[in-house]
Amino acid sequence: MDILEDFFNTPDYEGARENFQEMTSSYNFSNGVPKYKMFIKLNPDISDDRRSEIADGIRSFFKNERTILIDLKDAMSSVNTSLALFQVFVGLIGFIALTLAFFLLLVSTTQNVRENVWEYGCLRAMGFTKMQGMRSFMYEQYAVIISSLFLGSIVGVIVASIVTAQFFLFLEFKFALDFPSELLYVMFSLALVTTFYAVYVPVTEVNK
Repeated sequence: MDILEDFFNTPDYEGARENFQEMTSSYNFSNGVPKYKMFIKLNPDISDDRRSEIADGIRSFFKNERTILIDLKDAMSSVNTSLALFQVFVGLIGFIALTLAFFLLLVSTTQNVRENVWEYGCLRAMGFTKMQGMRSFMYEQYAVIISSLFLGSIVGVIVASIVTAQFFLFLEFKFALDFPSELLYVMFSLALVTTFYAVYVPVTEVNK
């Protein structure tokens, strides 16, 4: 109330009191102060139909289009649906990317094995078994892939956190990091499996 009085007494806003009283003459304010938001807590076990009835009943008291009602349950349901679709989209993109990566890695590994077939033959002549030769190529590729996974994940989290923090700063929201651990584990597993078969196939052909 003190803020309103201070506003009404400002010389630059002469007549603000009369305009405010005229605009709000039909409203019933608590202590004469208008409210910006009103929160209504319902029983958690309430049915969807009853929730809709209450929401429609509240809307009947709205006097202009600037007053809106937000059903948190419906809003969260929409957000969760959007997040689920986004995860499906990310998974689809990841599957396509890993499929392309599999064939690229298969071609590069096959070319690498063929280029180094003389060195591989020398190792076999020195006593390397087929499984030891397989492991040598596996170790090389896994060293590259695992390093790329860790570096890419760290850089990705840092960049995403900075961009999200800046976005929340403008919206004046509290920053919270929700790390997608399940998605990360799936992508890691697929990358490791892809690397295994991309190395296993060409080295097996050379061993034969």
